[in-house]
Amino acid sequence: MCRVDPDNDELVLRLARTYVGYAYGWVEDRADQLELEGNYSGGDEQRRRAKYMYLRAKDLGLYLVRDREDGLDRAMSQGEAALERWLAASFDDEDDAPLLFWTGSAWASYIGASRDDMSAAADLPYARAFVRRSVALDPEYQNYAGTATLGAIEASIADGDLEASKRLFDQALERTQ
Repeated sequence: MCRVDPDNDELVLRLARTYVGYAYGWVEDRADQLELEGNYSGGDEQRRRAKYMYLRAKDLGLYLVRDREDGLDRAMSQGEAALERWLAASFDDEDDAPLLFWTGSAWASYIGASRDDMSAAADLPYARAFVRRSVALDPEYQNYAGTATLGAIEASIADGDLEASKRLFDQALERTQ
């Protein structure tokens, strides 16, 4: 469907969401099951599949971001703070929260699935910037999923603040019960 209507932003975003949801909910679950059964090569294959689904979702999200606003690559080349400033200047509507959340979530999930790739890990601050902007625009989106995602990212970053991570998880739990 994307090949037929590649300019349909809603369709492209739904595809990105589907890649993330399927990879997380089914493919990674299958990898865990295989590993519990002692089938580590099968688990590795499923994790490889999930990694590429996350990468595809991230790329779709970045495609939409670039299509809406110029300057993403320049901002990213200047670091996380510049990217955060660019995101704040470029995306100021609550309706932008889904695109930013799914792009950042897909990117963070790709990094998590790329455990042996340090170059992927170096991009975690960029994933965090996307999710932060999404939360700033609509903290309730997807039942506070952005807040929980920020908690997970904060706990994963080498210089992350574990107390901040706990506060974010507690905030998401408190608001969602």
